[in-house]
Amino acid sequence: MANIEIRTSQLPIASTLIGTDKVLVIKSGVTSIADVNTVNTAAFVGKSTNNLPEGNSNLYFTSTRVSDKVQQMLQAGTGISFAVNPSAQTITISASSDVKSVNTKVGYVVLTTDDISEGTSKYFSDERVDDRVANLLEAGSNVSISYNDSLNKLTINSTGNVRSVNTLSGDVVLTTDNISQGSTNKYYSSTLFDTSFSTKSTTNLSEGTNLYFTQGRVIASPLTGFTNGSDVEITITDTILQAFGKTQTQLPQQKIV
Repeated sequence: MANIEIRTSQLPIASTLIGTDKVLVIKSGVTSIADVNTVNTAAFVGKSTNNLPEGNSNLYFTSTRVSDKVQQMLQAGTGISFAVNPSAQTITISASSDVKSVNTKVGYVVLTTDDISEGTSKYFSDERVDDRVANLLEAGSNVSISYNDSLNKLTINSTGNVRSVNTLSGDVVLTTDNISQGSTNKYYSSTLFDTSFSTKSTTNLSEGTNLYFTQGRVIASPLTGFTNGSDVEITITDTILQAFGKTQTQLPQQKIV
């Protein structure tokens, strides 16, 4: 590059510079580009960004540029639509579906029964159940039903004569194990039998096929099996038939027919 020398007296007055003018001030003793100073402050008196041309990278702010950038950024999701009005410089965001809120809630709505007013379909309550059960139940035979609404109590009683048998209820089947022994009708036991039997005699026992002894029966008894015995004395161990047999032998002239 050729060296160009311009004397200070030849520089234009700073106040007469326009936006397209370029001024380079060289200090005394400049030996390299690093020694180049900035334009004198006086050159910018009365100037603004209106006097500085826009480059390619650092752009000036404009509403149009912001609007265009916002439109690029915004994406319509499910149920959302955008309406851009360039002349009014506005962007309207609308929900395109029919539902905009649920029970005054918006966004990701999660409802419970606490958020929904009761209609003809009623919510559960203890009082409603109590009243419903009281209306459903009817007293049948030997049964009475009493409902205390203030205490929420439903009492069912049996009104028949027998409510339990020996503390048992339902379909009762009793055995002697369920019935205590009274003072008159006693259960069998060996001790009771022995005690009672000791007070009895043949007088208390009816005669069966085994007959009781009587003198008349003895006299009337036939001598079945009688035979003559040996000619010996009668002993105390002899039976009646043996005694008669011995006697018959000793008295040969007499015959027992």
